[in-house]
Amino acid sequence: LSVVEELQPEMIVFVGDLVHAPRPGLEERQRIEQALRFLAASAQLVLVRGNHDRQFGRDFGPLSAAVNLTVVPE
Repeated sequence: LSVVEELQPEMIVFVGDLVHAPRPGLEERQRIEQALRFLAASAQLVLVRGNHDRQFGRDFGPLSAAVNLTVVPE
């Protein structure tokens, strides 16, 4: 995350598998939420879903809206 502070990108694009498992556990979910909130404070976020991200909208829907994460449809 320090590289984001150093480079100050306008946009960050995740190209698949933001989560490790299709249904992340509580600890993984908390880490993802914390990281997305941190990154969203500095840049626009875009997610191109991978096979593990199919349920991302259901599992992280409110967070996606809160951090203005753009999820590219399949």
